[in-house]
Amino acid sequence: MPAKLGFIPCLPCWLCLPCWPIMFDLVIIGAGPAGLSAAIHAKRLGLNFTIIERGTPGGQATVAWKIENFPGDLSISGAKLMDRFLSHVNELEIKIQRTEAESVSFKDGLYLVRTDQEDISSNALILATGLEPVRISRPDAHYYPDPNSLRHEGRTVLVIGGGDSAFDEAISFSAKAKKVTIAMRGAGPKAIPGLVTEAIKRGIEIKCGLNENELAKLDADIIVACIGKRRDLNILDDPLQITNHKSQITAIQLAGDILHPNIRHIAVALGDGITAVETVYENNIKNGRS
Repeated sequence: MPAKLGFIPCLPCWLCLPCWPIMFDLVIIGAGPAGLSAAIHAKRLGLNFTIIERGTPGGQATVAWKIENFPGDLSISGAKLMDRFLSHVNELEIKIQRTEAESVSFKDGLYLVRTDQEDISSNALILATGLEPVRISRPDAHYYPDPNSLRHEGRTVLVIGGGDSAFDEAISFSAKAKKVTIAMRGAGPKAIPGLVTEAIKRGIEIKCGLNENELAKLDADIIVACIGKRRDLNILDDPLQITNHKSQITAIQLAGDILHPNIRHIAVALGDGITAVETVYENNIKNGRS
């Protein structure tokens, strides 16, 4: 006589359901000064939010050799200041998701952020992604790198560019590099006088007025390009119009360098982050929570 079949339990319900996106009030993309400021203020308002970062938390500010216009410190390195910011974030138990936002779309009244790990939905979005570097034709070039990420002890370094970032990079590399050269097309540096003076003091060679062919002939063990940055909103499926430093859509706010490409200062970014959170809270989150 065959044995009776017992009850076979069904699979757990969550295995049968579609993979729904995780839902938040707010998603902050980018964990530089603007993104961190936004996260701290969102925490203060009690929002259900997340912050994601594909690179190094602290952003480009971490490679600044010296910051002299941030209240509270006459002079402080970018790395040290960002360590303070991140300590503040950690004390508030804000977790930075280390993942890359691949696309943002709008559907059924929500924003869907697709990352390389999961999909996230939210009522509002803050882009604090910084700026994308302008590329040059040299395949071996590094763009605005953290000097600590490249082995440069006893090696030669060529920095292409004449602005603050180029001189910041050159000065940082000069501590351990065998030789550092700054080369540019302009007739003279555009960096602030203090950076130029420090570069000369450290024996960094400065070459000005070079054409494209002359720049292409220069060589070194490490090539660093710092010739400018641009706003990149390709992450958004739909175009976003920015007028007078304001987004046309209140539920999508920009903060930091991506909002002010020509005013790249940490103090400005911090204010942008708080303003962005206040804007989306008042217009897109507050009423839905009452």
